[in-house]
Amino acid sequence: MTSKLDFVHARAALFDLYGDHLRSRGGQASVAALVRLMKPLDIAAPAVRTAVSRMVRQGWLRPLRLPQGAGYGLTPKCVRRLDEAALRIYRAGTLTWHGRWHVIVFEPVKERPRRSGCGPT
Repeated sequence: MTSKLDFVHARAALFDLYGDHLRSRGGQASVAALVRLMKPLDIAAPAVRTAVSRMVRQGWLRPLRLPQGAGYGLTPKCVRRLDEAALRIYRAGTLTWHGRWHVIVFEPVKERPRRSGCGPT
């Protein structure tokens, strides 16, 4: 039986696989290839299939017919998300710092409901 944790682990691994490996190779893979690639990570075939199915329903992947059989490819939505992630993760160049800090000081809020953000302001 596939647990929710298996799905989350499989989903994260599939995003990594598509983003870091498959994207630059056409962004598609057969179901058999996905299962085979997840096996070394101890992600069972049912967890891979469940994660892929949910990723299709969420609009991240689209079903395809490949020469190797049934498969899945990236949707434009997923390509955009992977591009955004790549910019954050693999940021090219160096960030510059102007050498100054900005410090913001707030007056203490003594009323508990306002302090926790749950009460009226």
